[in-house]
Amino acid sequence: MTFAQNLIYIRQHHGVTQETLAEQIGVSRQTISKWESGINFPETDKLLLLCDLYNTHLDDLMRGSVEVGSPATRGDKRNRLMAVSCGIIMLLATLVYLLFGYLGGSMPFSGAGFSRVGLCTAG
Repeated sequence: MTFAQNLIYIRQHHGVTQETLAEQIGVSRQTISKWESGINFPETDKLLLLCDLYNTHLDDLMRGSVEVGSPATRGDKRNRLMAVSCGIIMLLATLVYLLFGYLGGSMPFSGAGFSRVGLCTAG
C-alpha cells in the first residue's frame, strides 16, 4: 500500500474526517486531501505527528500495511514519560549514593574498608 492509501485507511478506521485530522495536526483540510490523493506529501514533522496520533510506525505508514492500534492518548505519553523520568532519577540517586559511599569509605568494597579488615595491608 502507498502512503496515501495507508493514510486513508487509518483515518477512516478511526472514524476521523479530513477536517478533524487537519485540525489535530495543524494543516488545512485541502492539505489532507492532497496527501490522500498523492498530489503532495507531508513534511517530516507532520509524518511524525501522524504516527504519534495513530500509534503506528513511520515505516509502516510510508511503505507497509498499517497495523491499526488504538490511538495514543496524551495520558499514555505522559505515563511513559513519567516512568522513564522516574527510572533515570532512581539510577542517578543510586549512582550518587554509591559514589559518596565509596569516597567516604563506608562501602565494603572501598579502599578504606578493606584496609580496616586487613585485606589490603602489607606486613
